[in-house]
Amino acid sequence: SNTFPDRIEVAKKMVQKLKEEGAQVIVCLSHSGTNKDPSKSEDEILAQKVDGIDVIISGHTHTVLTEPIHKNKTWIVSAGCFGKYLGLLDINAKTKEKIDYQLIPITAESPVDQTISAKIQEYKTDVNENYLKQYGYTIDQSIGYTNFPLTDVYEDYSAFTGNSMADLITDAYVYASKLTTKDTSFTIGLTAKGIIRSGLVKGDITVGEVYDAVNLGKGNDGLLGYPLIRVYMKGSDLIKVAELDRSVGKDMMVDGQLFFSGMQYHYSDYRFILNHVVDAEVRTNAGFYIPVEKDKLYPVVTNLYIANMLPSVGKKTFNQLDIHTYDASGHEIKDFSDMILYNADGTELKEWQAITRYISDMDKVNGVSEMKAQYQTARDQKIKDKHFSFIRFFQNTSAFGYRIYLAIIIAIVALLGIIRLITYLIRRQREKKMNIN
Repeated sequence: SNTFPDRIEVAKKMVQKLKEEGAQVIVCLSHSGTNKDPSKSEDEILAQKVDGIDVIISGHTHTVLTEPIHKNKTWIVSAGCFGKYLGLLDINAKTKEKIDYQLIPITAESPVDQTISAKIQEYKTDVNENYLKQYGYTIDQSIGYTNFPLTDVYEDYSAFTGNSMADLITDAYVYASKLTTKDTSFTIGLTAKGIIRSGLVKGDITVGEVYDAVNLGKGNDGLLGYPLIRVYMKGSDLIKVAELDRSVGKDMMVDGQLFFSGMQYHYSDYRFILNHVVDAEVRTNAGFYIPVEKDKLYPVVTNLYIANMLPSVGKKTFNQLDIHTYDASGHEIKDFSDMILYNADGTELKEWQAITRYISDMDKVNGVSEMKAQYQTARDQKIKDKHFSFIRFFQNTSAFGYRIYLAIIIAIVALLGIIRLITYLIRRQREKKMNIN
């Protein structure tokens, strides 16, 4: 396990060191973030506990601070995420008083800084030569066109709904998997909100834009980008995956919200946590959905990161959502590296590469691949029961649900026993009084 030094103590030492070196203004670049609850606002806590930091430029939480936070003589500023704003803070170097603070929106009309543009071009050349060239792409290469935007998950990050960009990504997983494995059986694609970094704007689609959307991680080959893997899950595990999405992704951890290709589920808010899911269904090659069979194995394509995260879910839910994965023969997987998908040339099939290939192979209009109209709206994969149903209340009850029901029954029986005991004692007391009289 990894251990890290205490950030407060390290910050104190760095402030002292910088002052000894003659620093007039001390700026901390932080990836801890802020929170509406001051007790959870890590950068505010840092400012409060460490004297001498003049400015904290705060990241991680993607917060847009329209006014800086002033804590213990420290200015805390944050300009959101993804370069949507350019933050400007002007302070007096001697008094540390704020002179000006602005969040300047970055738009197509924003003036271009030639120095920055030259540096960007330098980076692009580096990416092309040292990474994309081996895959046969360049960063600004157009692979298609879309007549509509594909929704960025960050537009409404906490929303528990479908997402058109996630639909594209999971469909691309399935498409690339079938090309690679030559297996035409219906397959489920699985991704998570936390690893989708952007959507697609209307217009030309470039390789760089696709990579930006799924730009995390690296593979076993040491190269950037998560590879795709293909595993199998039993129907009972798919129900747990759906429950993970509903109970954890919706109620506990937004980053953990899941999106699917080839699968949907129904849930009821009338049921208890870790027991919301009523049923899960998979889509056949004919295009219609059928209920999962609990003991049947279903092929699932996801990326290496998500696959490695699934086993940890059981621990975080006290083994109530203990999800298992298998190979095609039904043997439980011990190392997901064995399940990585590979291109014909033996290289890992990267997540971004699968999406690029999927878009490139879409129907062409005037020689240009055009985004499928189905991605104009998001799929409704998480279907909420609108009304209470006694039958559906108990359908596919999870192990945790049975424990809750048992606890309720025990509580009711105990309560009835207590009531009966109290009634008995009262009756005995009355009888004693009558005998005395």
